[in-house]
Amino acid sequence: MKALEIEFTFSSISSRGHSGDPDERRFAEIAAELAPHVLIGLVARRAAADIPSQRRRWDLHDIVNAGRRMVTELRLLAVQPSTNEFLAVVVEAIAVWAALSGYLNDAWEIFETEPREVGSALADVHLRLCQVHDPMLLELAARLAKLVGDAAGEPYLDVLEEYVDVLGVEGLAEFEALLGKPSR
Repeated sequence: MKALEIEFTFSSISSRGHSGDPDERRFAEIAAELAPHVLIGLVARRAAADIPSQRRRWDLHDIVNAGRRMVTELRLLAVQPSTNEFLAVVVEAIAVWAALSGYLNDAWEIFETEPREVGSALADVHLRLCQVHDPMLLELAARLAKLVGDAAGEPYLDVLEEYVDVLGVEGLAEFEALLGKPSR
């Protein structure tokens, strides 16, 4: 694992090869050389090392930190070519965050921006993957409708505005039909 051997610091900032930071470019090159299962294993081991002791009591800051780590890890994995399985993982991450962020919304005076910040970053990873993966439109519409329904109105899932180019007319009509919204 070259990244660990050189003590590379992982960052939550997405790098798509257009960064001026030489460390980010070097990491992208290293990640591109790895087989997907090796990169996933590296990220999983790193995430496991970051999990706090079971004896420690969790608080709301832990939820924020876990969400930010989830975004970082998914952005790292998104360097590799997208697959249906990885899209499913990102959808699951968004669903988990929608459930967890409810606790943060209840403490809005302390966590005013974090729920939307993490949720928007996860939604952005999903959108970018859909843009390059070319998913089956009706399946994507169904997954998005379920995700929006499960997310209970979280504002970071703005499917109608963000996914219109990916879904196209047919996919957008299917999405709206599944949500019971009138077609445009």
